[in-house]
Amino acid sequence: MYKLKSPAKLNLFLRVLSKRKDGFHNIQTYFQIIDLYDYISINFREDNLIMYSDNVEEDISGNNLCLKAINSLKDYTGFDTGIELYLEKNIPIGGGLGGGSSNAATILIGLNKLLDLNLNLEELKEIGGSIGADVPVFISGSSSFAEGKGEILKPANLGKKYFLVINPRIRVNTKECFSKLRSEDFLEKIDYDNLKEHIGINVFEKILCEEYAEINEAINLLREYSNAAITGTGGCIFSILEMKKEAIKIADLLPDNYDKYIVSGLEKFSSL
Repeated sequence: MYKLKSPAKLNLFLRVLSKRKDGFHNIQTYFQIIDLYDYISINFREDNLIMYSDNVEEDISGNNLCLKAINSLKDYTGFDTGIELYLEKNIPIGGGLGGGSSNAATILIGLNKLLDLNLNLEELKEIGGSIGADVPVFISGSSSFAEGKGEILKPANLGKKYFLVINPRIRVNTKECFSKLRSEDFLEKIDYDNLKEHIGINVFEKILCEEYAEINEAINLLREYSNAAITGTGGCIFSILEMKKEAIKIADLLPDNYDKYIVSGLEKFSSL
């Protein structure tokens, strides 16, 4: 059995610049990878069946990116090895932490290595990008500044930071969130050289706070003690801190109805 790590991400900022002709949006974002992990266990079978299981209480079969990753890789390479896959889900679903995209990327990287498929990084990113816009950054192996749909990546390093992430247990549908954007919400393009100036800006904050009282309450509460921003299209919220003990202290002040995670940023990472 092989056990792979699948990390979460934060969007330290998220800017939407315009809507594309293909229905997607042009964005600029800072993907910060963090040491909060799902774990994916893989066994190979003697037949060619794909068997999947997980520890998730609800049915996620309608949008299972693990199976999409396996099937996309099979279509691209033609491999016919049987696989048993078990997903240990620790990253909140629908919280803007990229768990599903990370799972897909981890499977692509892992199977490419374990099956000796010999695909290069660009081929894996191409397959990953067809699964989801956030998949390529997890294939890249580093925290990154992203443009385009999220697939144009340039490594970025904030230095050693800790993050307090709180989950108000609100799930947000990403497609619905993007559909609520209007042209007046679009932001100007920024340069790579001044990324840090834009940390904390999320184009969806106003939309999410108006739509979900729980998110509005959580971000305002966290701002009583520290900085606070929404990751992705929500609903998780994070604070950037210099010291772990600061994160612990603030977490202790917050109500127990929030799931709380104290994590470190990762400049580079490997799933294997």
